Amino acid sequence: MPASTRSERAAVLGGIALALALTAAAGGAQAHKASDAYLFMASDGGQTRLRWDIALRDLDAVLPLDADGDRQLTWGEVRHAWPQIDALALSSLAVAGCRFSVDGHALEQRNDGAYAVLRAHAACSVNAATPVRYELFHGVDPTHRGLLRL
Repeated sequence: MPASTRSERAAVLGGIALALALTAAAGGAQAHKASDAYLFMASDGGQTRLRWDIALRDLDAVLPLDADGDRQLTWGEVRHAWPQIDALALSSLAVAGCRFSVDGHALEQRNDGAYAVLRAHAACSVNAATPVRYELFHGVDPTHRGLLRL
């Protein structure tokens, strides 16, 4: 095979390899979901109920959830970490006039991964004008946001 044909073939193969690498990198960037938590609050008769869904992947970045370090979270590991999860969550949320207490836990599988679900209540009423301070992952993940539905 002539040298010019080999160099052309190498250039084409190099271009294909580069295109595949860029496609793979772009696909990975698109597949990464921003860090979001979902809060649902409802008030009725002086009581407010809260459901708070937080991605386990986000919690694992700041708490030692994966106790055995095998990169696989088990129900036992999450169950053992509930007190830490509750403390982190409740310390990062302030709703004027409300002091929430966690009264239940669950796990939920979503399209983007597993979520810890905290259920809580407080003896207070909230509405659209109630001041809320949300600081979950503050100083750790500047892209994180809490999405509240009242």
